[in-house]
Amino acid sequence: MGSKMKRALQVAALGGIMAGGLALPATAAQAQPTNCVTTSTSRTFSVSCHAGTGEYQAEARCYKPGNPVPTLRYGQWRSGGEKSIASCQFDEELRDGRVRFR
Repeated sequence: MGSKMKRALQVAALGGIMAGGLALPATAAQAQPTNCVTTSTSRTFSVSCHAGTGEYQAEARCYKPGNPVPTLRYGQWRSGGEKSIASCQFDEELRDGRVRFR
């Protein structure tokens, strides 16, 4: 096989691999849940997502009075509109929360 033909096959194969790799992030982005609703109290942070696929989880940043270092607390991984609730311990206060996806 000539070197030009070999090079053309290598370029074609590399192009196919790269195109496949570029398609993966789009699939992952489509899987992320959407239409999420969050609520919080003085000690809990919760989330439920009502569209999309994949899973989500509540994360609470909890502080003990007088201690500047937060403790992260997590709810269960959920899907399909189920509520994930992250709760601070009785001697902690919720400072803020966020939603994690997978």
